[in-house]
Amino acid sequence: MRIELTALILEVFKLNGALIAAGHRLLADLRLTSARCQVLGAVRLAPTPHTVPDIARTMGLTRQSVQRIVNDLVESALLERSENPRHLPAAAAAVAYSRTMPSGKRWTRSRPRSRGLSSAIGQGGTQASTTASPHLFEKITVSGICVAC
Repeated sequence: MRIELTALILEVFKLNGALIAAGHRLLADLRLTSARCQVLGAVRLAPTPHTVPDIARTMGLTRQSVQRIVNDLVESALLERSENPRHLPAAAAAVAYSRTMPSGKRWTRSRPRSRGLSSAIGQGGTQASTTASPHLFEKITVSGICVAC
């Protein structure tokens, strides 16, 4: 069982590297790094505006790195700050419309690739991965143990 888990974790590491490389290629002309894209994606998919600590927890990133990225994205007019009814001193981040590019362009350029990947993986594979990933993330973050090391 431990060997299979280690193999799974190593595959996730490889997948993460491939996603980062693909993101850099796809978004290079927009000056969006994979880190910026992660933060934008977390904000975009959140049902309500998220604070920097919320984004950091969701994405498994440090608060400081998310704060730096959010500041850069606000300065670039890709994010905007909004009031946070849960905690007034901590502003929340929400997706803003860029003046330089229609907002949909950022999200639609990956759709053909996403559709192709979805077809190749199949609905069952996508659902199984989506179900297993958060569970594995929670167990690793709670235990603090890297079983692949």
